[in-house]
Amino acid sequence: MLGRHGVIMYLISFLLCLGTVGIGAAQESELGGTEGQPGPVAFVSGFNRITVYQTQFVGAGTDWGLTEAPGNAWVVSLLDITNFGTAPQTVSLANFQWIPTEGGDPVASDVSQGPSAVLEFGDVAVDGSATIPVDSTIRIAVAFSIPVDSVTDLDPTLVFGDQRMNVGSTVIDAIDSTIIPPPQPWAGSQGVVQSVLGNETIEVNTAGAVQTVSLAGVATPPADGCFGAESSAAVLSLSGGAVWVEDDPTSDGSLVWYWDGGRGHLALLNQALVEQGFGAYDDGAGTAYAAWLSDKSNSAETSATGLWNTCKGVGGEWINPPTQAPAPTKTADEVRAEYTWIDTRDLVIRPNSFNGEKVAVQGNVLSIYVDDEDFTVLQIWLDGGSEVAVIGYEGDSTGIYEGTWITVYGEGAGTTDIQNAYGGLITQPLIYADIVDW
Repeated sequence: MLGRHGVIMYLISFLLCLGTVGIGAAQESELGGTEGQPGPVAFVSGFNRITVYQTQFVGAGTDWGLTEAPGNAWVVSLLDITNFGTAPQTVSLANFQWIPTEGGDPVASDVSQGPSAVLEFGDVAVDGSATIPVDSTIRIAVAFSIPVDSVTDLDPTLVFGDQRMNVGSTVIDAIDSTIIPPPQPWAGSQGVVQSVLGNETIEVNTAGAVQTVSLAGVATPPADGCFGAESSAAVLSLSGGAVWVEDDPTSDGSLVWYWDGGRGHLALLNQALVEQGFGAYDDGAGTAYAAWLSDKSNSAETSATGLWNTCKGVGGEWINPPTQAPAPTKTADEVRAEYTWIDTRDLVIRPNSFNGEKVAVQGNVLSIYVDDEDFTVLQIWLDGGSEVAVIGYEGDSTGIYEGTWITVYGEGAGTTDIQNAYGGLITQPLIYADIVDW
């Protein structure tokens, strides 16, 4: 039985109820909290780092130095603000806003120092303001009055400056400032980027010692992977080669800062790479910045920025391969010129030497058979002589009959056995035809 050409194509192709003091453990789980101590949530806004540790629904709020508001309930968040700018700054509790539900309207913070006074945070003045020295961190408690009805669909987001972050995972039964680390100053070790290794690591020379630094919460392409060269170049172009390395106590990696001259303050390289599509959020990272970096990464992916316009991910899989110029269309003569005319005597004598070769032969048809799937089997007298070859052809053979002179452009395929009129088997050369002219 004759085989036929086969071509296989592979297509590389997610009802909280308000209590007078807090919420229960079952309700916490709906907000991503835990029965014990929730993990912190951190983000950067300008030259301020905001780290939210705990959030509690305090009901009427009278125990927190707040005034009861009919129809509303109080929410208090415990957080740190770090100033890594170049001068001391004064912030007000009024600088914070709270969005109770996704798509909801922002609620302004209450400027009362009551909650901070209850928790004995001495940095907040009576007017609700606080001054933060350079490279220092203060701890404050911020209060928001939200409608009781909004608790049903609660999805809390804290807003500061031009940044916002969901803080549902910080919700806890009762705020306890004694179980979280004391406020930490900003402390970055200045160094020079020695090399960019890819795979979210860089080498930094600090005081003569070269250390390998892993960017917390970020995955970047391998140096030789899809968008790897662009990602490596971005590390240097953004930072100018000068960076400050700070350990991230909430992960095994580091926060790497650089001077943003356009804004006049330090900026976080981890964020910039993700936001500009030179890297992606590492969903296996256990960092306080995870949710914030994830949002930046999702925005870059949605807008097809950087590697998201070229690669599926940092591993280098294509989603939009670079556009390649179409191959020029060949003329019929150019196509036929790719086949080599051979001496048919050699085909008869040593047919296997032409296996896989693009050959051209001619002759007149001795016999023709077309099966139910329109596959044609022909026997031809090679060059009109006495030697016979078998031709397999998937194309339209309408108009070809016994005696028709044909020209065959195809691929040598060794031999096949044909039964003759006397019942014997005759071994004859076999060619699979790509083109048949007659």
